[in-house]
Amino acid sequence: MQTDSPIVVGVDGSAQSLDAVRWAADAAVHHRVPLLLVSSLLTAPGTFGEAVNLSAGVFSGVEYAGTQRLATAAELARRSVPGNHLTLRTSLRHGSAVPALLDAAKSARMLVVGSRGLGEFTGGLVGSVSAAVASHAPCPVALIRGMPETDAPPLDGPVVFTSLLLGSTSRALLHALTCPLLIVRR
Repeated sequence: MQTDSPIVVGVDGSAQSLDAVRWAADAAVHHRVPLLLVSSLLTAPGTFGEAVNLSAGVFSGVEYAGTQRLATAAELARRSVPGNHLTLRTSLRHGSAVPALLDAAKSARMLVVGSRGLGEFTGGLVGSVSAAVASHAPCPVALIRGMPETDAPPLDGPVVFTSLLLGSTSRALLHALTCPLLIVRR
């Protein structure tokens, strides 16, 4: 991991992914590293649209929605850390969320996702994308369950740390040492 490796955030537009954006923006400023917002689109021209005779306009609308989702998240990230310098980039990728996030995580300092996204059943502890990236990411992963409203006092509770992969344990632990720590082992 290079010192300028970004914190990567998965953005699907859900409330929890936007909480993950706020949390990651604060972490990026704290660690003085760039923030990379990543979103993915399942559809792309040439994938299955021609088989069902979909026009190219369908894909441009989906792409526009993805671009807007990232623009909204970028604006939220900037508003979350007022008065601080935040280097921010966005990446709109084609394909499913898990491979897109794992690819972005290859050069990441940390991967941050909401614990449940748009496609998850209400009340679940961890969504399928969250579980998959937590199990397979080559870097530490932060699963954000929720954040207080922006005018609420800052969070000061413990960080829950679980080691799924030995290779990422030392990086995750180094990050966690700056916070109160509760270690959980499976």
